[in-house]
Amino acid sequence: MRFAPGLDLRARLVLTTGLITVAFALCAGFGFRQIMSTSLEREASSAALVKADSALSTLAVVDGTLVVGDSPGDDALDSSVWVFRDGAILTGPRNLGAPVVATATELAAAPDRRLARAPDGSAMLAAAPFQQGARPRTTVVALEPLAPYERTEAIAGEYMLLLALTFVGGSMVLAALVVRRALHPVVAMSRTADEWRAHDLDRRFDLGQPRDELTRLSATLDGMLAKISGVIRHERLMTAQIAHELRTPLAALVAQAEAALADTNSTSASCSLVTIRAEAQRLAGVIDTLLAASGTRDGESTSADLRDVVAAGVAAIRTAPGSSAPQVSVHTLPHGAAVAVELDLAARILVPVLENASRLARSTIEVSAEMVGQEFVRIDIRDDGPGLALEDRERVFVPGYRGSGDDQGAHRGSGLGLPLARRLAHSAGGEVWAEAVPPGAGALFCIELPCRALPPTAELPITAPRQRHAAW
Repeated sequence: MRFAPGLDLRARLVLTTGLITVAFALCAGFGFRQIMSTSLEREASSAALVKADSALSTLAVVDGTLVVGDSPGDDALDSSVWVFRDGAILTGPRNLGAPVVATATELAAAPDRRLARAPDGSAMLAAAPFQQGARPRTTVVALEPLAPYERTEAIAGEYMLLLALTFVGGSMVLAALVVRRALHPVVAMSRTADEWRAHDLDRRFDLGQPRDELTRLSATLDGMLAKISGVIRHERLMTAQIAHELRTPLAALVAQAEAALADTNSTSASCSLVTIRAEAQRLAGVIDTLLAASGTRDGESTSADLRDVVAAGVAAIRTAPGSSAPQVSVHTLPHGAAVAVELDLAARILVPVLENASRLARSTIEVSAEMVGQEFVRIDIRDDGPGLALEDRERVFVPGYRGSGDDQGAHRGSGLGLPLARRLAHSAGGEVWAEAVPPGAGALFCIELPCRALPPTAELPITAPRQRHAAW
């Protein structure tokens, strides 16, 4: 399972740094507490032994009699020091509780210096014998309260916690700054890639000579883009070469049809020749459009008025030989909108979609357009024909596919128009797709093309960008 899947890479790195820092701070805090506790216990033990030695210095044997002398701090010693003789309390406090007095009595019975903690953990006791081995046996037991040491340990723990929180917070802030700086080239590359269009074949990330992982990635991606650019240019060149090869026989075909028209008197033959000439001229127009699309320079600034594009497409299907096009209703065209595509190319994208609607529509075709965000304009072409089956919404863009509906009959096209429209739209940075509509509502095809900046005074219907049906 991926760690924190809802976060981006930068947040995951910062969070990971924070968790590692917290774990380190916990381990360091635990170790510090153990060391602090041991050190303070050692200090308390040392203080108890020093207090016992101080009490021993006040004892003396005069003529066989134990004499307790005076020393500075007698009041403090009287409240925390016992003098035992043969296990009995000779002098010392008796109001410290039975468990503490019992522990002091046990230590007094030991033949050498001993340390012990009070049963309630409130004090450290130290026993020191007076004239070791002498009889009667005299022992001094000193008590060192642990409350001050525990307060010191608690204060140190609080400061340690504050230091740990500061350390964790500072580490996460520093990690965020470092990661942001380290990933800045990646963010810049992503932003640059988002700004590229399909025809920006010469743009590269260009982060300089490879010196680290990110610049090596940039160099690798630049090399891959160069290869893709070469493939696209080769395809365009091949398309142009094929188109050039087809232009010559088409021109000869048109010339022969015109010559035959001038010599024939047969009405049926004349109609056939007119159709041949018109279709040859239309095919020549397709070839010219392919040549224009393949010959457009990368990054070249072109534009065409949206109204001219729609008018050219509608005129093309109305003037087609033998055309019995249904009524075409054009409405809701944004005022002043211009597509960032040459007029002929934009019309050639529109025409196959209109021809498809013209073949299948029962009576009417509706054409409308609207802005999609600030960068694209979408043209919707709706007919009242039989519509598309769900599985045909993508298949109709496969070259040679002519539809699966039995009710199309003789209205089936060549299966090349819609794929050509999509390919031309891709070359211009746009898209063509079939939108889902309820059964019986006909078919709805959408064309999305990049647009130019509009005049500030233009009032246009603008919609939010939509997810496109087909992948680019």
